[in-house]
Amino acid sequence: MTKKQAHYTWLFVFDIPSLLLLWFGSKEISQLFSDIHHQVDMVRFFNTEGFIIMGAFMPVMHLVCSVEHLWPGFVDVKHRSAFSVGIILLLVVSIGSSIGLSSMIKRRVENAGYIDCRPLNWSGTFSVEYSYARNQAICEQQVAAAEKK
Repeated sequence: MTKKQAHYTWLFVFDIPSLLLLWFGSKEISQLFSDIHHQVDMVRFFNTEGFIIMGAFMPVMHLVCSVEHLWPGFVDVKHRSAFSVGIILLLVVSIGSSIGLSSMIKRRVENAGYIDCRPLNWSGTFSVEYSYARNQAICEQQVAAAEKK
């Protein structure tokens, strides 16, 4: 595989899906905050919502690595280790900010006055879907409707 083919493969396999993840995820978070603002009865979201930030960092990392790889003289030898540390730091910051955004979303829903409706929460292998209701009566109503199905 040539360098050009490798970069196109990286572009189609990682960068484009990452940007789509960023777009769809940001629309979902925007809808969640809109629902909170309009005081809907029930909101549901996943604890992995914050990981849409990875959709922004993956193309940036690809761009930085491509510049370093295509123009080897761009980063001189004495700064190469600092460049590598910067890439690792960028990855760590992206993971940390993803976790921070996920917890910020949950905190914002709780601060808006919603209560956790635990019987409707769903746990998967990698994520948890949280269900929050405006009050306990709505939660009980939604649980009864879910049990009928």
